[in-house]
Amino acid sequence: MKRLCKSLLALLSFISLASPSIAQKEVSNITAPLESSNGSENLPLDWKRSLDYEAITAQCKKLARTYPDLVQLESIGESASGRRIWALTISYSKTGNEHQKPAYFVEGSTLYETELGPEHAMYLMWHLVKNFGTDKEITRLLEEKTFYVVPISFPDARAKKVAQVSKESATILDDDQDGRYNEDGPDDLNQDGVIAYMRRKSSTGPYVLDQKNPLKMVLALEGSQGTFEWLGLEGFDNDRDGQLNEDPLGYTAHDQDWGWNWKPSYGARQSSAYPFSIPEHRALKEFILRHPNIAGAQVQYRSTDQLMFQLRHADYAAAPEVILSSRQDEEVLLDHVLRSRKWNWLKMARGLHTFPVHILQSIDRPILASLGEGAEAVGPDSLATEASYHPWTPFEHPMLGAIEIGGLQVEPNNLPEGEELEKDLEQFVRQTIANAQQLPRLEVKEIERRLLPDGLTEITATIHNTGLGTHSLEDVTNKVERPDYITLREAVVLASALLSPLEDQPASSRTNLSRIEISSIPINTSVKVRWIVKATSPTLLLEVDSRKGGVIQTRF
Repeated sequence: MKRLCKSLLALLSFISLASPSIAQKEVSNITAPLESSNGSENLPLDWKRSLDYEAITAQCKKLARTYPDLVQLESIGESASGRRIWALTISYSKTGNEHQKPAYFVEGSTLYETELGPEHAMYLMWHLVKNFGTDKEITRLLEEKTFYVVPISFPDARAKKVAQVSKESATILDDDQDGRYNEDGPDDLNQDGVIAYMRRKSSTGPYVLDQKNPLKMVLALEGSQGTFEWLGLEGFDNDRDGQLNEDPLGYTAHDQDWGWNWKPSYGARQSSAYPFSIPEHRALKEFILRHPNIAGAQVQYRSTDQLMFQLRHADYAAAPEVILSSRQDEEVLLDHVLRSRKWNWLKMARGLHTFPVHILQSIDRPILASLGEGAEAVGPDSLATEASYHPWTPFEHPMLGAIEIGGLQVEPNNLPEGEELEKDLEQFVRQTIANAQQLPRLEVKEIERRLLPDGLTEITATIHNTGLGTHSLEDVTNKVERPDYITLREAVVLASALLSPLEDQPASSRTNLSRIEISSIPINTSVKVRWIVKATSPTLLLEVDSRKGGVIQTRF
């Protein structure tokens, strides 16, 4: 698996660098306003702060109103709380039907922290429309391709931020089997907006303060005296059964809801009631199914995804060093993405070319360093520590007596802001554009016409694909999408054939000799087809129709 991950990383690095003009080009000043060509609208976006749902909605509407030839806005569904989920189509409509061009799907969320990513999606759209007409690469991209962007797929999670767990969708679960549901979960005892941990001074406790980080507790060395005992997450005994936090608010883990290798709750902890039972996921699925021209999809992830997932699903009484036992490196993170149900639904069930994109690396690196075993000393006043740990404060607990609350934040308000966010947005847009440039790109390279006896004509055409295959391997294997069609119109076709490649390919349609069906046009490959016709018109029309490769027509 490690060798596989290394190979994938190498391939992704190659793809990201495949368009040096994009990778090396300086992204335009992201604090400048976006103005329409007629000067009637501008979109002053401040990329140094996080945007709320209302601001994102307003900016999406203004984008569509300002650039009607480039942007279309639609509502694709509603969240669990009734907020609209917006999708934007970004493409130059005057160069063809945007829903027939090869499309790239971008969602404003990460794999496990669904409230993160809207700024990245908004900046991508802003950058595309701002530079259309002046940047040759972007102009060509929007003339030939389509971007489908869902800037905020989980608006409820975005609105709640720290107040509720955003990586999961609330359901009704009776964890303690007492006939009541979600009645005894963690409580914000000191009303500081953070669910942290509880500890109590004890001469027999097994924990001591970490010398490198006094906000962190570690097990005392063998033979040494501990000074604290660990009490788990802060909370009351709400149901008065003598136990703390044993029946928290029930949740369905987001990745358990995607319809690939789905398992019911008895086979997978915190599984959904049925595949795509979460309304936000159902809206995304239906949107993707309605747009078969989507050839590529992007899945964002971040370094703290798995860490936060472990924190949420760990035993509430677990010691901190158990919760933080795994430091994620790039191979482990990428492997986790590749095994996720969402990734595999996009890749296996829909046959899409999928691209993992690692965001917020520069922001997460110091946070993970402060958490990892053997990390360098990080003082309590450092930004990295404050982002993950909370100062310990005294509290008089009605059941436990004098305790302290603090330590690691289970749900830190980690929406990034400031200059680090700006830098990450620039890196994100470079990689996303480079990924989208790899989508299939078909062109008719050559058409030969040769006269035959008896008034017949031989037509030979060569079609070349300079991008990724029009069908992925998973698409062909699972028969997800129909074959590509190469059709000769406005002629009486007597015979047709695929000349190359000579590998096993579907024959031309037996009921329509004009149309030749090809299972896929692979990357950097040419196909040659031939018709014997009795021409009825001085000019003929050649059409290549690929669901994920686009539709092109050439008259000759």
